[in-house]
Amino acid sequence: MPQRLIKAQKRGQSLVNDNNWTEFKKLIDQVDKAYDEMA
Repeated sequence: MPQRLIKAQKRGQSLVNDNNWTEFKKLIDQVDKAYDEMA
């Protein structure tokens, strides 16, 4: 798994812990884009 996806996973976890769903959704969108670029 690429390093930036591991970072995104850790960041996502801390956003969930903070109940920061707006930022979490942005993060998910970025991760989706990253997967599209790799495919």
